Amino acid sequence: MSYKIFTSLLPISILLFALPLCAASDFHPIGKISTWMKDEKKQRDLRLPFVTTLSTVDSSTRPYTCPIEIIKIGQKYGIFLFTKNGTRTVEHLHSNPFVTLGVYLPKTHRQIFITGKVVDAPIGILEHTWKQMSRSKQSAFLNAEIFLRDRKSETLVPNTFLGYHLIPDQVFFYTNETGKVPEKEQFTLENNNCWSQQ
Repeated sequence: MSYKIFTSLLPISILLFALPLCAASDFHPIGKISTWMKDEKKQRDLRLPFVTTLSTVDSSTRPYTCPIEIIKIGQKYGIFLFTKNGTRTVEHLHSNPFVTLGVYLPKTHRQIFITGKVVDAPIGILEHTWKQMSRSKQSAFLNAEIFLRDRKSETLVPNTFLGYHLIPDQVFFYTNETGKVPEKEQFTLENNNCWSQQ
């Protein structure tokens, strides 16, 4: 190999060695989460939201859990969820951004627990989500009486509407069907950005 060819390939070689080599490079728990939720949707009333809870910890390490709505799940940005400003959840996230999200799937006898860190969602995603929400749901973030009475009232994203991306670093999958031994899988994000099964 000539010196010129060697030097031209050197940066590529360095880049390849720098990339994480995962034992199961195609696996990401987000894919399994999405699949499980799709399986649940096939057997449930689509008018009802998923039963999900967000657990946070306050500055004195006291835990707190509240119901929360999942909007979107994706491998790139994790799990998008929203809540109202001024709540205990938001107060806790200011001091500790690490959370656990619990998803209960009763029709398929499954549960998912997702642990990770939340980051603020971009304003563009907040605006898109706000526009897609029903007027009655928007009223929960505004002065409901005035908002519902005045159909021409402002529909810009209010400062009470906050969104977050939950970036997972641990995911637990549980299956607990009647008459069967419960099954459990745990996946952890390693330092090389690869997911390993525990």
